[in-house]
Amino acid sequence: MILTCVEVVGYINRENTPIYWRAWEYVSNYSGKDSSVAPFKPLSVYKKTMTGDLLNAIGFSPLPEEIKQQEFIVDEYGYRNRPGFLDEPIDALVIGSSFVAGGAETQGNLISEILTRDYGIRTYNYSTSVQYAYEDWRFDKSPPKYIFFVGTDGEVISSQWKYNIVERDVPINTPHKWNSYDEWKDANEEFPKTFEKAAAQFHQYSLVKYFGVESMYYLLNKLYSRDELARQTNQSAVSYESHNRTLYWQQDYDTPLLGSVRKSKEDIDLAIKVLLDSKAKLEKKNIRFIVVPMLSKTLSDLPKYAKTKPEDSAIVALNEAMDGADIEYIDIYSVMKKHKESTGDLLYYPADSHWSSETNYIISREIAKYVEEYE
Repeated sequence: MILTCVEVVGYINRENTPIYWRAWEYVSNYSGKDSSVAPFKPLSVYKKTMTGDLLNAIGFSPLPEEIKQQEFIVDEYGYRNRPGFLDEPIDALVIGSSFVAGGAETQGNLISEILTRDYGIRTYNYSTSVQYAYEDWRFDKSPPKYIFFVGTDGEVISSQWKYNIVERDVPINTPHKWNSYDEWKDANEEFPKTFEKAAAQFHQYSLVKYFGVESMYYLLNKLYSRDELARQTNQSAVSYESHNRTLYWQQDYDTPLLGSVRKSKEDIDLAIKVLLDSKAKLEKKNIRFIVVPMLSKTLSDLPKYAKTKPEDSAIVALNEAMDGADIEYIDIYSVMKKHKESTGDLLYYPADSHWSSETNYIISREIAKYVEEYE
């Protein structure tokens, strides 16, 4: 009874606002009626702190230096761009997963923002798929010159749905322009106004659950070091390397080696076939399709794979296959290897599964070089 009263009073006093640990959970359009066409809640804004997504997975309390400020802005269509950006023609789309959308990144450090601000290449952040971009009505009259597909080697090789294009008589992707967040919310209410909605809200908000988990993490982190906590945690999902104080997601699964899970020669051959098909279809719309494959965190930052020979790595095999198939790509692998050798910097955030803002700036620089050479 006491806990129930705490939940109800807390729910009312906080104005029904759930507790979030980063923007992604706040802005993502998980269950709206238009979630298939709007990845984020239109015209929502998050300007608070965030911590790495791997800390909770292993039970680490964030250190002061692991708490960052994050700004996450969503446009009137539900994409991570500044409102009104499409009022003027664009030069490029950058397409990918949460690496492109910036799950761990503040607004100004996104690839799309860097290209627009620092290089004058007006770039729209399109964190869904090439299929959706292909049939998006917003680009019918004024298509972008370029589509850059940015992702890890594993995403490029095995996530063909991100860049596969299927000709459809009736397009599925029909983004709607909203005038306000409240207008969108009223039209896309996730739950009916019944007990079901109240239960869902309490589950998302739950003061008792939040402070209970936080208190448990706090106590465990006071009693044990991170090395000790890591040894007590199931290592199949998240592992901790104490020498560089870095967390890795599915280290044994997401290996960078050619022939590993989802990175076989056959997987690469299939990816090439799909990439060629998408390239041909985009060329009919006068759009250049460029692949930008990034090193996985295991290859870039895990000492275990530091001495991997080029001929043994999947990303090199992918690049060679794209060379042979005349698929345009940017060789981020070579650039990042040189940067890593000269600076020793980690290319990914130690407490997160996403690459760092510094990496975004390097990728943006190489994309800008490509555009300059082409034009």
